[in-house]
Amino acid sequence: MHDENERSEEAALAELRRRLGDELARRRWTKTQLARQAGLGRTTVSEAFQAGGPVPSEQTVAALAHALRLDVEELLELRRCAAAPRRPRWWPGRLCPGRMMQVWGD
Repeated sequence: MHDENERSEEAALAELRRRLGDELARRRWTKTQLARQAGLGRTTVSEAFQAGGPVPSEQTVAALAHALRLDVEELLELRRCAAAPRRPRWWPGRLCPGRMMQVWGD
């Protein structure tokens, strides 16, 4: 089902990846350098940035956030939104960062 919840989850994952990618670019690091700084495997880091790829684990997001000196809690919240289970259309809206509030009974 392609509904607002799914779009919100995709938007949260895209925002997570954008924030990681922006800081990676600011630091002028390669993903290999980031992997070394975060104590993660190169494949794990690459998959975290991969469009259309799976949602990275909490541990991966936290390690990347620490290495890039980004707000860990904000990125973990985006990750939680991105990994949220699909909900029926009638379910009251979850509030994810950057998501407009849904009205009951849409």
